[in-house]
Amino acid sequence: MPKVKRGQAEVTKGPKNKRTRNEKTRDCVVTDLGSSSAQGESLSEVEVTQMMAPVILHGDAAPGRTGGMDAAPIPTKVAKVLKKMDASKFVLIGLVLTICAFICQLIGLASPYWIYIDLGETKAYGGLWKSCLYNKTFDTTLCDEKLDVLDYMKAVRATSIIGFLSFLVALIMVILKLFVTKDKKAVLFAAIGTAFNGAIFVLTSIAVYASTIDKYKRGTSAEYHFAFAFCIIGMFFALGAGAIMMVDAVKA
Repeated sequence: MPKVKRGQAEVTKGPKNKRTRNEKTRDCVVTDLGSSSAQGESLSEVEVTQMMAPVILHGDAAPGRTGGMDAAPIPTKVAKVLKKMDASKFVLIGLVLTICAFICQLIGLASPYWIYIDLGETKAYGGLWKSCLYNKTFDTTLCDEKLDVLDYMKAVRATSIIGFLSFLVALIMVILKLFVTKDKKAVLFAAIGTAFNGAIFVLTSIAVYASTIDKYKRGTSAEYHFAFAFCIIGMFFALGAGAIMMVDAVKA
């Protein structure tokens, strides 16, 4: 039987031992992966949340504690900024609606087109301050200033002017709230109050005018014209502005 040298024996055994160690390592890795996979599948959502708790940043946590880092207060600041931005959106919408109400009331107050009557060759139209006659044949227009008016027209004028001034004050208050006194709630409440106040006075002027004119325009071709409609639209704009700013006040 041939003798095997000692060095040859060690060389022969070397790869076998190495193969054995590799197989054992691979088996251990497979076993660990299997156990980890099985453990991961058995974890519930609550357990995963609890495991991740130390990683989550808490805005009220102090630096150095669990979840406390130098950047930890950032979420709270971001939330406040987002809340202010969300609130300012409502005030900005209120500003746009107040501007629309102001413009509509200005057009309705100044234009002589509250009522319009078509008489064929002659057309008559009038507003709060003057009445006009247009002759189609001669293409001429004659206007008469309403100096001596009835009591109902005085009431319509007064309430329309008060409504217009209320819209102006509301517009100024909203601008102050947005750009000057941002943290003053009293300015916002003043804007809401004046917007609703103006809408009420405009509604009163519309109601008084319509209830009186309806008595005279029965059986005629008289109809309300665009200035009268603008006052109604302005009233709805003011109501919308007051409501949207009230939402902002509640959220704040």
